[in-house]
Amino acid sequence: MREQGMRLTKSYGLKTFAGPWGTRLVHPVEALVAAAPYLSQWRLTACLDALLSGELQIPEFTPQPAMTKDDMTAAISLLPARNPAVIALKRALVNAAEPVWSPMETLVRRMVVTQDFPEPTLNHPVMIEGNLAYPDLSWPELRLGIEYNGGIHLLDRRTYGTEMNRIRTFQDHGWDLNILVLDDLEDPRLRWNWLQWLAERLNRGPQSASRSTVMPRLPRPSSSDEPWSHEIGPSRS
Repeated sequence: MREQGMRLTKSYGLKTFAGPWGTRLVHPVEALVAAAPYLSQWRLTACLDALLSGELQIPEFTPQPAMTKDDMTAAISLLPARNPAVIALKRALVNAAEPVWSPMETLVRRMVVTQDFPEPTLNHPVMIEGNLAYPDLSWPELRLGIEYNGGIHLLDRRTYGTEMNRIRTFQDHGWDLNILVLDDLEDPRLRWNWLQWLAERLNRGPQSASRSTVMPRLPRPSSSDEPWSHEIGPSRS
C-alpha cells in the first residue's frame, strides 16, 4: 500500500517491541527485510553488524540486549524462504561480524576480506600507557592496523586533535597504522594503494611464507570493475 510517499508492508508476525507514544516497533530483522530492496549488500551487512554489536536503543524504554547470529537466524527462518529480500538478508548475515562501531568499518572490512586477506580482528583492545585503545581493523600479532576517519575528524578540532594523538601513541609503541578517509574508499587508484600496502605488510610478517591466505601483489584496478564505488554513497562516518 502506498500513500503520500509512504509504503506500508504486511507484517510476518515476528516479535514486536514497545515504542514511544504507545506504538509497537517491528522486529529489527523484519524491518531489514522491508529495507533490503533499497540497500546494497554491504549496507545490509552494516545494519546486521550494528545489531550484533550494541544494544537496541528505543526512546523512552530500557535498551534491548544486542542480538546474536542465532537470534537473527531464528527470526529469518520464520520468513518466506524464497523472498529475494530474505535471501539477501541471509547472505548478509553470513558476512556480519562484531564488534563493529560504524558502517564504514563494515565497508573497509568487506573490502579487505573480499580480496582474500586474513580476517582482521575488529576493535581489538590494546593497552598503551595505561589506556585502552581500539584500532578499527587489526592484525594484533603483527601490530598492524587500519583506521577509518570520518567527517567528524575533519569538522571538530578537538576530535581531530585527540585522534592524531592516539595515532602517534600507537606508532610510538611499534604499531603500523594506515589511516583511511572516504576518498581512499571511493577512488579506485587510492583504494589499490592501501590494499597493496596491506598486502606488503602482511607478506612481511612472521611466518608469512606459510600463510596461503596472504595476497601477492594486487593487479592494478580498472574503471570497468569497481563493485564498491556506486555503493559507498554519501556516508561520512
